[in-house]
Amino acid sequence: MRGKKAGVRPSAFATDIERTITGNLKRFISLFVITALGATMLVGLKAACDDLRFTADDYYDAQRLFDISVKSTLGLDEADISALGEVQIVSVSHDNETFIPTQGTVLAAGDIIYAAVATSASRKFKQMLGITD
Repeated sequence: MRGKKAGVRPSAFATDIERTITGNLKRFISLFVITALGATMLVGLKAACDDLRFTADDYYDAQRLFDISVKSTLGLDEADISALGEVQIVSVSHDNETFIPTQGTVLAAGDIIYAAVATSASRKFKQMLGITD
């Protein structure tokens, strides 16, 4: 059974901690308040970051701004553009770590891209990647 018993003296460590806090009460309260404000700020920024990203995405959708820019040195035809719309990047592997890419993900040489391709666009997708059957 733990706790204070009648006639039992606190340890020297507990006594020292109590004297340190009560002897420097203003300093202890200041450090406690600064730490609490810092933790509150960190939690607020973490929560606000996701909200800002979703709000910006909704705004871009409402303004009909583009999400991706596709450029080609050979030119694009109607089939190329429709094939791009039927491809969904599922995940990316980089240095033996697999993650779901977000907007702004930068791909490097050697990355493995896992994509979901509609059956109607699979032939065009293979052609764009230079894969032959």
